[in-house]
Amino acid sequence: MSDDRGRTVRSGTRLTPVVGRLMAVNAVILLVLQTVLTSPAFVDLLQFAPGRAVERPWTFLSSMFLHAGLLHLGVNMLALFVFGPALERRMGGRGFFLYYLYCGVG
Repeated sequence: MSDDRGRTVRSGTRLTPVVGRLMAVNAVILLVLQTVLTSPAFVDLLQFAPGRAVERPWTFLSSMFLHAGLLHLGVNMLALFVFGPALERRMGGRGFFLYYLYCGVG
């Protein structure tokens, strides 16, 4: 982006509302699965398995919020933090959220 004098202006790197909420939801889910719901049965119930997709259709969505650990969550949230705000500003909150879900299911 440039101003009226041709100088480059950064569009801002502030955290946008949907990106912030998605980061919080992902972090809370990891925290809950590692502290309260520690049984492997909970992860099994939420993770996507192609052979069980018909009997567990919610796993198309729930699996995108599961992470193998803190490092996995950190890397994914870093990517969301770097690329998400610019996309959300361009697409709007609702459009970005739908795009996030679409990419996660895909």
